Amino acid sequence: MNLQAQTIWDSLEFRTPAILAAVDRVSEQEFQWLPPNGANPIAWLLWHIAEVEDNWVRDKLLVLPRRYPFGTSVKARGDAAWPSKTELVAYFHEVRALTRERLERTSEDDFDREIADEHYGSLTVRAVWAG
Repeated sequence: MNLQAQTIWDSLEFRTPAILAAVDRVSEQEFQWLPPNGANPIAWLLWHIAEVEDNWVRDKLLVLPRRYPFGTSVKARGDAAWPSKTELVAYFHEVRALTRERLERTSEDDFDREIADEHYGSLTVRAVWAG
């Protein structure tokens, strides 16, 4: 893995132990609990992290269709039942493995390539990964 890819990988992995430890400590009920005042449950947060990490790269860099292993986007799910903690942790690990493979295939020069984003305008591949 080149230096830029390694830096991005390290920044993603820096928080992974804390995320997984926080998830591991809570029961399934706590994981699914919907806080008041419009806040999201832990399940939503973990799902969102993995979905964005996977789909923004798929959409912007790989020009592939977005992927929804639970049948829909986390944002479209509403207050319906969330996937289980086991399912979402597995999804997180699956996406993180894909991220490592994708970063390993990204050349140093490719990080300077520009892409268009409908919300942020022109971005480099580096900025997408840092996003």
